[in-house]
Amino acid sequence: MKHNKWIALLLIAALAITAMSIAAFAETADSQPETAAEDSAGSQTEAAASEDSASKSAHSGSKNSSGKSKSSEPENAVGKQAAKDAALKDAGIAADAAGKVKARISKLEDGSVIYKVSFTSGDLWYSYTIDAVSGEILDKTTQNAAEHEAAKAEHGKRSADDSSEKKSESGSSKNGSKHGSGSSKKHESGKKGGRKNSESSKSSSSAADANGTV
Repeated sequence: MKHNKWIALLLIAALAITAMSIAAFAETADSQPETAAEDSAGSQTEAAASEDSASKSAHSGSKNSSGKSKSSEPENAVGKQAAKDAALKDAGIAADAAGKVKARISKLEDGSVIYKVSFTSGDLWYSYTIDAVSGEILDKTTQNAAEHEAAKAEHGKRSADDSSEKKSESGSSKNGSKHGSGSSKKHESGKKGGRKNSESSKSSSSAADANGTV
């Protein structure tokens, strides 16, 4: 009896262990799809973040490239501030004694790059042309500030008048071309009409001659 009881207990324990193993396996199988889905979602998120980062980098690179292409300033240029300082020093004027100091870069026909520096001090206007690489002063001009402003205004007015005149001439040329084309078409149409009338007249004359002969 004791022997049979031990065997029964062992069977029950074995069944319990088997049941627990089956339950654990089922839980593992259920969690695997969720883990795979989470891993897939995480991979997609990382890929999207990577693409977004690459897009931003490309956009930033495009901006930088565009900025470099727009600026004709050489890499070894002295810089606008150095050009301003050189012009003020040559004029013997302190920075705080001058009006707004303007500097712009320009490229000459021979390929050399220069700075055009201009400023006013008192009743005088100063203009300097400075080599962008060496910083050497190539040319300088001094003019009465009031006269400079008047000449500047006159130049602007002339430019506006020239632009308006060119537009007017362009409009007149277009209208003349249209008018000429229309007249040509009408003249050609008149020629065709005259030919048709002439041919009709000839046909009528031929018919009358035929009737008279009969």
